[in-house]
Amino acid sequence: MKKTLLYLIATLFLSLFIILGFAQNISAKKYRIKLKIDYELNQPGDSVTLLFNPQEALTMQQIAIVDSSGICSFDLEQEFPFGKFSIEKFKKHKRNDHRMIVYKLYWEAGDDITFKIKDNLIVNDYSTNLIISGPGAEKYKLQYSLRKELETIYQEAQTKNSVSADSLKYLEQLEYQLYSVLNKSKDKINPFLYDVLKTDILMVRYDPIIDNYISFRLGYAKESPEKRNQHIDTIHKVLTNIKKFPVSDSAIAASGRFQRAFGELFYSTALLKNNPPDLKTSLREIVHYFPGVQKESGLLSLLKQYGLTKNQTELVEIKKSVKTFPYNAILNKLLVQKRRNVYGYTFMDTSRNLIDLNQYKGKYLLIDFWYTGCGACAVYYQNTLSKIEEEFKDHSKFAAVSISADRDFNKWLKSIPINRYTNTDAINLNTGLLGNKHQFAEDIGQWKYPFIILVDPDGNIVEYDTNSISTTKELLRETLKKYLQ
Repeated sequence: MKKTLLYLIATLFLSLFIILGFAQNISAKKYRIKLKIDYELNQPGDSVTLLFNPQEALTMQQIAIVDSSGICSFDLEQEFPFGKFSIEKFKKHKRNDHRMIVYKLYWEAGDDITFKIKDNLIVNDYSTNLIISGPGAEKYKLQYSLRKELETIYQEAQTKNSVSADSLKYLEQLEYQLYSVLNKSKDKINPFLYDVLKTDILMVRYDPIIDNYISFRLGYAKESPEKRNQHIDTIHKVLTNIKKFPVSDSAIAASGRFQRAFGELFYSTALLKNNPPDLKTSLREIVHYFPGVQKESGLLSLLKQYGLTKNQTELVEIKKSVKTFPYNAILNKLLVQKRRNVYGYTFMDTSRNLIDLNQYKGKYLLIDFWYTGCGACAVYYQNTLSKIEEEFKDHSKFAAVSISADRDFNKWLKSIPINRYTNTDAINLNTGLLGNKHQFAEDIGQWKYPFIILVDPDGNIVEYDTNSISTTKELLRETLKKYLQ
């Protein structure tokens, strides 16, 4: 009897060991991105950047150098089996060539693609000057065909001026024509990708509504309670319709258009109910409206809207909800990016000296990333940051750090005393010739400008582009007082 019991226990432990080992192998599985960029303007030594978005909330980048034959190759392993990627080129020659030459194309594991791109002075994403080859090339040709059809429809509508761009008649026509392009290539792509692209097409119908709510946000506070409730009802109807799309749940969750709409619309309803918006309110709504992987992907999109704080209680609920691969892997990657320590990264000061952020140890640092010509950066500085800098200028535990991504050093230097984006009293730093490709931007997943983080006296990010620090001076003031008290 004892021998039998010992045998059963040993078998159980062995089985458990095998299962755990198998699970670890699954989680450790890597997927390969293989791309070659043969761009007519490439010169040896030029840099080309691969921007990869496995989900709208997460941006990663990989920089490669053009070789002696004029080819730039990307061959890297990463933990996500699909997502969108873009290719951005930086010049080394005199011609102005800082361009996005491939923009948000849907990639899947196993693709091995070559993009041969001719010189083009007019079109930025090169859809008319592009030759695509290699295993999986059909999906890229199809995506460019859909874009071309979309552009054609827009141009025809503008020329004829027969229907407004947000009318149901126009949107139905647009949807029908895009379907015809998609279905011609249905047999050349897998069912999952077909459903993702179909979801993107179905989402086009709601673009005018989504864009309207994005642009109208500043006016929410002036609306009556009745009007706000009407807006909320409209948004909920859109979300209900999306739930009924005749495609797989996993394809809806993977659609970039769905992810954008999800975050924007739920953030809008939270704004309509409370100002400032409340993440807990949004979480409750999401659980009510969406199940499964749609909910998980949507929660990530919502984090992009709200930003992250170091001790965010809502993260416990989000972690419990986001448990399906690859969305749990995306969440973990997101949290790693947003919990970086900023010490050890160096930037250039106005005298071209390299400055490590650790020399400001012991202070809370409000770090503002911007570049000259960025209108939103100027608005944030004029309306919010400049007021707070003046108010907290004598606080011994606080400093404002202004980091510009301008690659032109002299242009940046001349902009400082103008007081449009910063001022001479701030800690003024620059990313140098790397521009927005500085290692710090890559490591923390910076994806926009202005981009605001708050760092504690030990160099840890405690507020990652949250509404509390990136919107109004009132919210920023309250947040700083909370940490500085």
